[in-house]
Amino acid sequence: MVMTLREQRWSRWSRWLGRFSARQVDLALALLVTLVGLALFAFAGIGGSTRAGFLFLQNIEQRTLDMRFAARGQRPHDERHHFQRRVSQAATG
Repeated sequence: MVMTLREQRWSRWSRWLGRFSARQVDLALALLVTLVGLALFAFAGIGGSTRAGFLFLQNIEQRTLDMRFAARGQRPHDERHHFQRRVSQAATG
């Protein structure tokens, strides 16, 4: 059986990729995307402001926290906090 050049290339890629698990490929892609994003962020300059990077990260952190609480949904209040506050108030005063 004679393979075309395209089939030979695909066969080489297939053998090469077969050496890695899906988890390793996922990790490599995640690292690559993260590094490219950080490089773009570092070289973008974002208007020349020195605080722009910090404000961007702070904004991302706040949005992630909001998303976490929204996904979690409303929960009942924790009564331990009220008990601890009453104990500390009784001890001080």
